[in-house]
Amino acid sequence: MMEKNNKTLIKTGVSSVLLSSGILLGSSFASDLPFSSIEVAAASTTTYTTTANLNLRSTNSTKGKILLTIPKGKTVNYISKSGTWYKVSYNGKTGWVSSDYIKTTNAVATKTTYTTTANLNLRSTNSTKGSILLTIPKGKAVSYISKSGDWYKVTYNGKTGWVSSKYVKVATANSGTTTKPTTPSKPSTSEPSKPSTNDSATKSTYTTTANLNLRSTNSTKGSILLTIPKGKTVNYISKSGDWYKVTYNGKTGWVSSAYIKATSTNNGTTLKPSTPSTPGTSEPTKPSTPSTPSTNEPSKPSTDDSTVNKIYSTTANLNLRSTNSTAGKILLTIPNGQTVTYISTSGKWYKVQYNGVTGWVSSDYIKISTNNGTSPTNPSTGTGSDNLPPGQTINSMIVYTTNSLNLRTSNSTSSASLGTIPANTKLTSTYKASNGWYKVSYNGKTGFVSGSYLISQSTKARIDSLEANKNSYLFMDLRTVSSVTADQINAYIKDRVGNNRSVLLNSGADFVEVGKKYGVNALYLAAHAIHESNFGKSTIALDRYNLFGYGAYDLVPYLGAVKFDSIKQNIEFIAQKIKATYLGNSWHNQGTYLGYSVKSIAGGRVDSLSKGMNFYYATDEKWGELIARHMTNIMEYSKESAAGSSPNTTPVSNPGYPDLSDVFPTNTLAVAKSAFNLYDKKSGKVVGTMPKGAKFNLLEKDNNYWLTVKYNNRTYYANVSFSSYNKYFTVKNLGRVDAGGSALNVRADASTSAKVITTINHKEYVELALDTKDVPITKNGWYKVKVNGNYGWVSGGYLVRELNR
Repeated sequence: MMEKNNKTLIKTGVSSVLLSSGILLGSSFASDLPFSSIEVAAASTTTYTTTANLNLRSTNSTKGKILLTIPKGKTVNYISKSGTWYKVSYNGKTGWVSSDYIKTTNAVATKTTYTTTANLNLRSTNSTKGSILLTIPKGKAVSYISKSGDWYKVTYNGKTGWVSSKYVKVATANSGTTTKPTTPSKPSTSEPSKPSTNDSATKSTYTTTANLNLRSTNSTKGSILLTIPKGKTVNYISKSGDWYKVTYNGKTGWVSSAYIKATSTNNGTTLKPSTPSTPGTSEPTKPSTPSTPSTNEPSKPSTDDSTVNKIYSTTANLNLRSTNSTAGKILLTIPNGQTVTYISTSGKWYKVQYNGVTGWVSSDYIKISTNNGTSPTNPSTGTGSDNLPPGQTINSMIVYTTNSLNLRTSNSTSSASLGTIPANTKLTSTYKASNGWYKVSYNGKTGFVSGSYLISQSTKARIDSLEANKNSYLFMDLRTVSSVTADQINAYIKDRVGNNRSVLLNSGADFVEVGKKYGVNALYLAAHAIHESNFGKSTIALDRYNLFGYGAYDLVPYLGAVKFDSIKQNIEFIAQKIKATYLGNSWHNQGTYLGYSVKSIAGGRVDSLSKGMNFYYATDEKWGELIARHMTNIMEYSKESAAGSSPNTTPVSNPGYPDLSDVFPTNTLAVAKSAFNLYDKKSGKVVGTMPKGAKFNLLEKDNNYWLTVKYNNRTYYANVSFSSYNKYFTVKNLGRVDAGGSALNVRADASTSAKVITTINHKEYVELALDTKDVPITKNGWYKVKVNGNYGWVSGGYLVRELNR
């Protein structure tokens, strides 16, 4: 029997949660998230009023030429719509403006009644953070009052609140007939990546908390443009329900807000998108730049006039604001090409003077100009005549371009192009701008290129080496019958496992049998399982027969991981899943071989150079190489008869999860951190809502992520995004025994000398005793627990808290 006072760490061996990303979890509960094919009302407004000085552009993009600047408070005539841009006319000029900076002037409501297309939450405010007043059943009529962004203010059963416009369709027009909105005519230019602002480069940044899909639309049905690695920074553009429109590595798309967190500023504050506090406002949804200057900004310029150049030129029509934020009042608009006098710096904002008026401008839209013929000095870098942006000198660095790439005059895509550098061009850089752009020279011209499109010299050498050896496991078709034997697989596992516990011992025959059944190479299957489960020794492999870490989310790896009845069942599930997706007719398929992934010097995946399963399956760029190494260790490539043989192209369907669950003690106490729907049965109908702050008992969690709960003495079912369960609830007193396969003693007191009352088996769940504040009772590193109605003590070194985030 075991007691221990030091916490045991769980090592799952999971390196690729992405297998389940985007395909693992679904949701059938009432939501504010967007679905496809939903009808929404067309706006009948004909005139709008500008809420700020606003650029009228030639195209529906911030890259469009500025035709003129419309002053704040002026009326424009609506023509058509494309995304977040409106085509309007003003003073005889026709062009495009961002819809974020105009408000309705004389809206005429032609449609007053709507029908819900799903069970729909009625909220207190026009945000998913608003409290849920009630849930409107699918097919019910609601009366329209007003609109704010993607939210409608409506009345239903005497209650007034806000609903997402994506879940209602027009029920009655003035004629009493049902109508559909007309699709606005689409200009030939592409959709804008961000709303037009006169300070065009103001961004708010977020950090991904997991490997995260960037999708073409705000839905899990949207095609995956690329996968953003965990811990990377994305730039916020706009919001729709629980989805954020962002840019990453030059790509614009949608990500789930559940997997990003606001990036902290240097002064400790956190940036979040602003939510309108009152219905009907037309403020932009992106967060403004913090008004408090950062405490560790680049060094400010000297006040000595003899060494500091104070003259700058604007590179676009630019707002002069009262504070260093887009929330600051616009004092005036400085035309493109005008000179301003520099005063000081705060973050990316410069305090300047123009025509006798002092205010703040975005540093992205001014450049240093010469002063009395002398060599100018950049106030942030102290550099001389090169007019370098903020950054640092680096040791001579050799890089290669990953794509055909513009050489630009400055470190921004809005700066002029000096020419095009072909893909795979060798360049040398000695200066790196603070935003990740590098100064290089090509064909006699010097400018800047983005690090997102550059790879290091060592990465280039790695690619060349891999591509020079096509006759290897890295490029072998994985849809082939392997000549590996069960004995070869067993011998390799036994040799590496030694005397340790492992569920992979003597499993070779299962890999061979399943490989032939589904047309997946058995040697690859065995190597993949060995790599992901640390030779079958990981906790998830031992306790849940899950060799591949399927569903093991970073936030909740153990309970997130799908349970299986046996190792063979797990091998069959993964073989079928891999054949149907990564090796089948699916967006996952980027080559039916292991392949490799390549990262730029900025850290993002280079899609044009990445290939095979490694493209989507794992963020580790050498994942494929690691699998291939295990394959070689089991059997040399020259002895694999599958190499060069015809692949099995028979398609298979996606497998379903085994009907298994985790059952918790009946008094497991949970607290709702936000409201969520309650169902009468799994995949049934909504019968109520769990209120925020409510206490309930969590009874069970199944493989399909349905939860069985007890609330107000009634049993309900819930289905929340389990990878971010802590947004919805936290559990106060759930423990799991992790005693290395042995039973755990429950003693009369918190000491190994105390009497043993009973034992708890390894991997069993146990109820922790709570004090009056719902905090687990502990003493000397031991937990007080309740087992079979009796209280005792167990060593905390063999107890893992679950779902307590």
